[in-house]
Amino acid sequence: GLYLFDGLKPGQYQVGVQLPAGMVFTYGNICSDNDLDSDIWSNTGLTSLFTLEASQCRADVDAGILEDCDNVTDAGTIAGDEFLCGPGNDPGPIMEVTPPSGGSGNLEYVWLQSHTGGPVGSGVWEVIQGATGPNYDPPLIYQTTWYVRCVRREGCTEFLETNFVLKEVGDEAVAQIDGPLTVCEGDPVVFSALPQTGASYFWEFGPAASPATSTEQSVEVVYASDGPRTVKLTVTKGSCVSTDALEIMVTNNPVICGSPLVIYGNKGHSKNVQITFQVDDEIMPDVTYFIDHGRDGAEFAPVATLTREDRKPGGWYEYIDSDPRHGHNFYRVRMVSPQGVVVSNVVHIENFIGLEQFLIYPNPVKDVVYLELRGDFTSDSQIIVRSMDERVIFSDVIPATTYRYEMDLGALPAGVYFVQIMYNNMQGNQFFKLVKP
Repeated sequence: GLYLFDGLKPGQYQVGVQLPAGMVFTYGNICSDNDLDSDIWSNTGLTSLFTLEASQCRADVDAGILEDCDNVTDAGTIAGDEFLCGPGNDPGPIMEVTPPSGGSGNLEYVWLQSHTGGPVGSGVWEVIQGATGPNYDPPLIYQTTWYVRCVRREGCTEFLETNFVLKEVGDEAVAQIDGPLTVCEGDPVVFSALPQTGASYFWEFGPAASPATSTEQSVEVVYASDGPRTVKLTVTKGSCVSTDALEIMVTNNPVICGSPLVIYGNKGHSKNVQITFQVDDEIMPDVTYFIDHGRDGAEFAPVATLTREDRKPGGWYEYIDSDPRHGHNFYRVRMVSPQGVVVSNVVHIENFIGLEQFLIYPNPVKDVVYLELRGDFTSDSQIIVRSMDERVIFSDVIPATTYRYEMDLGALPAGVYFVQIMYNNMQGNQFFKLVKP
């Protein structure tokens, strides 16, 4: 709200103020201290004429502005103090005893509640959403609660508060549920009530629960289908009745429940590879599926992403690899959700041409060369690397279960080498020419 006029010449001046909408001037020149009062005359919006001497700095020309509203002067009173024998009971309404008074215009109400009490504005009060009338009927409460009504006139900013109303919650009977918030479909879980001498219990577990109801203090329950449920408990002790409710989610999410993610692979008449899997993920809106591909079944890299938008009827998902690599192909799926990651089984698809038994690459080779073997050998194979003058440079036995064999030829000099592979009990032979530039 500060202002400055700089570089003025000596002389007589007036300061004028143009009000924003909804604001008015305070009374002008009513204090003996000119540094504190407003110098604006409300009927003109101007100060009186004043003299500015050479090099003089005036810091006492002020304007007092406030909201143009005719607010209440008294918030009225409310009543409804009450003692409830236990938590989970429905308190009675809080009613107006005397209405707000003073001011003019429509009234606006806000209700606040606190579980500790104390002055309004001390940080322990919260606004009750939707409570905007002169009276208020609280819902079920589970702990002692204070209430207060605030009121103002429309167009004003300041609220005035009524007296407090106290709804005190006792502990003659206490319904308190101890149980999980997330339950796996088909898995037994236990819900327990706070044990109390002389109390009786009644449980309601919701649809697809076995048992559906119980009168035991602690109950083992199994849910046959997924979805949200409300577990309700009523505890009675003498004439006091207390209730509690627990909102739970029954799920078959494999991330939470440890269910396997199983994928299937199929190579059609063409070279296309089809990867399919089925997931009941209707209650998992934030799930993403990453299709990973690898050459050896140990190291993978993502090649595609599927989301719920790709879901087919019945919860099926499909990925088509229209250009699988020559040789061995390994696929897996990672299901990623806010709850964690589930990794599927690994599917192995061979893509050899005709009667081809082996695949060697890269060729030419710089250092490491890979040999892929067709996966139907029942006996070990032997690999021999020879130089141009038929000297044996390298020899090794490859177990029958090997899909991919690795050789490090980085130490060999540049030249041409011959690779011999003997297989099927050494009855079969295949030769490759390998170039090392």
